[in-house]
Parts: sequence; C-alpha cells; structure tokens
Amino acid sequence: MASPFPVNAILTFQVPTGESSIDDLGNPVIVTESLVVHAFMKESRRSSRQATETDRASEAALLSLEGRCLEPAELPPTLLVGAKAKAVIGGVEGDFYLEPVLQSAFTTVTDALGAKIRGSFETRVVYGGRG
Repeated sequence: MASPFPVNAILTFQVPTGESSIDDLGNPVIVTESLVVHAFMKESRRSSRQATETDRASEAALLSLEGRCLEPAELPPTLLVGAKAKAVIGGVEGDFYLEPVLQSAFTTVTDALGAKIRGSFETRVVYGGRG
C-alpha cells in the first residue's frame, strides 16, 4: 500500500555492509554503502532555533523535523540515533541528524503510512559579495 504523504525529503545515509577493508595507510575501515531514504518531513512542534553564527560570512540554521519514511517504509536497525545523512528537504541541502522516535505498536499503521522519523536538519547559508 502506498503512503498518502508526498515525498519532500531525500536522505542519504551511509550504512555498514558488515565487511571491512584496509585503507591506503594499512588501517582497518568499515565498508559502507549509501542508503537513500525518500520521506515526508515537516517542522516539528518542538521549537526550532538558530545555531550560533560561526563567522560573519555564514549562518547555520537548525530545524527540528518529523515525518514518515516512504521508501523504504522503515529504517534498518543498523541506523542508530545520531546517524548523519546528506539531505535535500524541500529543495534545501543540508545535514540531517537522526533522533529517537517512538513507533506505533500497530504494524498496519507503519505499513500504510511508513515508519516515523525525527531529527535535526542543519543548513548553512553563505553570504557572498565582492571583496
């Protein structure tokens, strides 16, 4: 069954494959692959805040978002709280950080609407000019 929510967010997480490799310096590294999640996201009722300005030429905005996973319908258990995704939400690029969310006890709700997803979306606006 297809979800009634429209896709307005694309989140790309790096998830471990269960394999390891050796990098150019001889260090062991965990092999990851991209997991693209299509979701419906909206601003959460929790308050959004403006992050601290890092310098005069840029400003970071941090929004609290919540919504539903549409494709895949739920996130794999290997994605833990705090996992970072490259995100495009409502046409804006940034980083999405996964936060804990309590799922419905009724699997038919998840099947019909997609699993709940919550997190913080950080965008950066860079002001340019002639110098």
